[in-house]
Amino acid sequence: MNKIIKSLTVITISLFSLQSCNKGDDENISTNQKKIEAKVNGKEWAGEGDYFIAFGNTPQLFSITGRNDTSQFTIELRATGKGTYTTIDDGYYFSLPQKTNYDIKSGSVTITEVTSKNLATGSFEFEAENQASGKKVKITQGKFTQVQGLGFW
Repeated sequence: MNKIIKSLTVITISLFSLQSCNKGDDENISTNQKKIEAKVNGKEWAGEGDYFIAFGNTPQLFSITGRNDTSQFTIELRATGKGTYTTIDDGYYFSLPQKTNYDIKSGSVTITEVTSKNLATGSFEFEAENQASGKKVKITQGKFTQVQGLGFW
């Protein structure tokens, strides 16, 4: 049951992410304006992103997604506002060329700001593992800067 919910979450977030991308938007964004940056196994990574806060329970589900032409990730955690939080096990890292999915095993997110215009800023890091092969990926020095989102505290 948990795998079904996880798969549906991945599909929903992927569809939302793809729907929110517009080729014309990328032409107007210079490389120094990318909203999410990190190192993936030591190599520079940059892309666009967004976040979503699910309403209802407190702490609320905070989900941030980053994507570029080669990969996508979603980090999920329970948060109540600014602060540092441990990721929950529903996040993933997906490598597009290899079509390989990695489940987040451990990590953290620090939310330093969420503005009244729903722009979030913070940092993150995590380790993820492919369940079938055991191969791991390490994301370090991650940061998101004024990423547009849905929801607020």
